[in-house]
Amino acid sequence: MSLMGVDVGTTGCKAVVFDESGKQLAVAYREYPLLSPKPGWFELDPQRVLEDVKASVKEAAAKVDDPVQALAVSSQGEAIVPVGKNREFLANSIVSSCPRTADLVKVWEDRFGRGEIFERTGIPVASCYTPLRLEWIKENEPEVFKRIEKVLFFEDLVCWDLGLEPAVDLSLASRSMCLDLSTQSYWKEAFDSIDFDPAKLSKPEPSGTLIGNIGEKAAKEWGLPAGVAVVTGGHDQPAAALGVGAIEEGVACYGLGTVECVTSVFDQPLLSDEMLERNLCCYHHTFPGKFVSLAYNFTGGCLFKWYRDTFGEGAVVEAERTGGDVYDILSAKVPSEPTRLFALPHFTSTGTPYFDNHSRGA
Repeated sequence: MSLMGVDVGTTGCKAVVFDESGKQLAVAYREYPLLSPKPGWFELDPQRVLEDVKASVKEAAAKVDDPVQALAVSSQGEAIVPVGKNREFLANSIVSSCPRTADLVKVWEDRFGRGEIFERTGIPVASCYTPLRLEWIKENEPEVFKRIEKVLFFEDLVCWDLGLEPAVDLSLASRSMCLDLSTQSYWKEAFDSIDFDPAKLSKPEPSGTLIGNIGEKAAKEWGLPAGVAVVTGGHDQPAAALGVGAIEEGVACYGLGTVECVTSVFDQPLLSDEMLERNLCCYHHTFPGKFVSLAYNFTGGCLFKWYRDTFGEGAVVEAERTGGDVYDILSAKVPSEPTRLFALPHFTSTGTPYFDNHSRGA
C-alpha cells in the first residue's frame, strides 16, 4: 500500500508518495506564478493552481508500482477561492502576504474588540485573515460577493475537484480566523457582520477524517485508482510539525517554504496578553488535542525565487542545458564564508510580531 501527500503552497505544489514505513517512493513538483495586479498585491489563479496540482498528482502516481490507497492535502493558510453556482471560479485567490485589507483591521478591532477576537479564535486580527478578505470582496467586488455559492480553501478545493463533498481540517479552518476555538464551529457573529453565510464554507473536521473515496471519473482525470480514500490534511505549518514529530508541548519545528516559520506546540490554547501584544496566534494542531503558535516572516523561500528570476538567468540556462537544479547551481557559487551583503527580508509585509505593511525589503 502507498500513501500520497499533496502540498498546495503559495508559489508551487508538490505530490509525494510514501510506503507504509514512511519511505519516499516518488515526488513531483510544479511551480506557478504569484500574480501582482497592483504594486504590493499578491494573488493566485485557482484554475492554474488546480491544473498544476493535478499534473503533480498524475506524475507522482505514475512513478510507483504500488497503487496509491489514500491521499491527504496540506495547504497554505488563509487564502480562499470564491466559487459560483456553476462551479466556476469567481475571482483569483488573495494570498496571505497581500496587504490590500490592511484598512479593515481597525474596523474589526472596533467591531468586536481585539481581545475578544483573540479569545474567541486564538488569532490576533491582521490583514491576512479570511473574514477580512470576504469583507473586502463585498466592498470592492460586490457582484462577485453576491454570486458566491461556495468558499474553498486550497485543501478542500482539491477534495471538491475530486468529486467529494469538501471538508476542511480544524487547523486550516482555525488558522483563517473563522473558527471558534471552544466550539470548533464557525464564528457566526463574525460572518453575520458581513452578511455571509458560513454554510458556504466547508465543514470543519479533525485532521485524518475520512472525507470519501474517489469515483471513476475523477480517478481518471487525476491519474489515480478509483476508490482512493481522501482524508483531511492540515494547514501546512502544523502539518510540517506533525511530520517531524513536534507533537508535545515545548517542542518546535522550523520550516522554510515560501514563508519562514517556527511552529511551537502547546497542550492548551495560550491566549495571554503577551501573545496578543506580539501578534502570536494559538490554534488547532493537526495532532489531536494539541495547539500550535507560529512565529514567521512572509518573505522566506520566496526570496530565493525572486533572486533566481532577477539575477539568475545564467543559472536557469545552465540548469536547462544540464538537467540540474537551478538552486544547486546558484548555491555552488556562494562563498563558504559570510559576505558583507545583507538583505532585509521584507519583500512582502513582515509577519510577526509587527505585521508592518509599510516596511520594504532591501
